[in-house]
Amino acid sequence: MQSLELGICSWSIDRCDPVTAIQRARRDLDLGVVHVGFFGNVTPAAEIAKAAANANVELSATFVAFENEDYSSIARVAATVGFNHDERIDERFTLLREAIDVSAALRVNMLAMHLGTIADDPAKLRQRVQQAADMAAEKNLTLLAETGPESPDVLKSFIESVDRPNVAVNFDPGNLVMYATGDPVSAVTTLRRHIKHVHVKDVTASANPGVQWGTPVPLGTGDVSLPRVISKLRARGYDGPLIIERTAKDGDLRPLTDDLNYLRSMFA
Repeated sequence: MQSLELGICSWSIDRCDPVTAIQRARRDLDLGVVHVGFFGNVTPAAEIAKAAANANVELSATFVAFENEDYSSIARVAATVGFNHDERIDERFTLLREAIDVSAALRVNMLAMHLGTIADDPAKLRQRVQQAADMAAEKNLTLLAETGPESPDVLKSFIESVDRPNVAVNFDPGNLVMYATGDPVSAVTTLRRHIKHVHVKDVTASANPGVQWGTPVPLGTGDVSLPRVISKLRARGYDGPLIIERTAKDGDLRPLTDDLNYLRSMFA
């Protein structure tokens, strides 16, 4: 994988079928890097590996999301996403184990997820993240925490309090605007030691920040300041992939093509 190579989230193309997403990433977008996502179930490693090999696609990381996670509002995210849902914690660790095993079989070394909103007293969440990190370490995987519901300072302090060398950050500057939790440019400095993987999307700020979402928009038209973010990432030594995360509606990949053209123009 080349430094700052462009890629795509599989769920941007097809949320339910990472195999089809890998095929279309190469065929329709001419991309050789895909971040593979599992949403409530895990696709067998052999199917993904075959699709990636046939398409000459490299997998940058995997991603796991759980059933019954509710993204209808910021408040529902805090109540239902990640390891904060007490009633379903056992089944979530079961799915996590499956995702870890498939990631290892694919020889991917990073698994990303939304850990759960970090509360004022995060002792329970910390213990669960430590457990997840230890499970990942058994297969030489780094567990990536997605940015978003909390400020970069809070996330940094939490990761350091978890005290596991294999916990790092999947840096999504768009989520900081989406949740109104921080400035994407300064967040690079705050989280720089922990950033191992990057998502790219643009978002316009909410008129009711912290209560209602910001709005995803084409790259270069929102409030994320992507040129400045990417410039600072480069200056801070980040050389991993830049992975577009934007949903293609009804299989129409033209918005993703536009986003790719925007990013490619930055490196021309």
